Amino acid sequence: MAKRDDNHSTGDRADLRTQAEFVELGYACNPISKDYGEDFFVVMHDKVSKIIEPFRIFVQSKGTTIPEDVPSDWTEYIDPLTVRQWILGSDLVVVVRRNIETREARYTIPEIDYSYWDIYSHCTGGKDVPIRCRIPFEASTPHELVWHARVRHYMRLFALTLKDESEWKDVPGYKLYLLELFLRMGLLSEDESYHFLKGR
Repeated sequence: MAKRDDNHSTGDRADLRTQAEFVELGYACNPISKDYGEDFFVVMHDKVSKIIEPFRIFVQSKGTTIPEDVPSDWTEYIDPLTVRQWILGSDLVVVVRRNIETREARYTIPEIDYSYWDIYSHCTGGKDVPIRCRIPFEASTPHELVWHARVRHYMRLFALTLKDESEWKDVPGYKLYLLELFLRMGLLSEDESYHFLKGR
């Protein structure tokens, strides 16, 4: 007879609550049917133009039911090749651990905690990597993660184009990406953008 154990129920409840916190702030969440390390991804859009932005946040959701009086260090042990994928991937990955009993949640961004070389011995030795979810996941966290992903995306574009001499309408490629980020952040208006591009 097929059975559904408590771990599956706890994991599903934690996953749905984390998704709901993104959805509550207007972001779209897409569950991943074939799980290779992430449970869902978040699609972002510009708040003014409503245009979908070209980056994603992938979320690995973990659930626990540890009672409040039992100490926890909020650590998950993850397969090293999965962590390697998170660190080297082009999209941001976040690990969220949620206590169903206490309603507390914490998260971490693996690529900040580890470089590929930090986990090399884990990959060659087959040892799981300790991922400590140390940052409180609060009501504002989805917005903060979206901004982190947005800046990360543009920084990667800058790195790809900074030494590139190619131009579009006589403007270096990196300035176009920088302009788009400044407009998103509200640091420049559409009128000011012309002077930014030409003042080089």
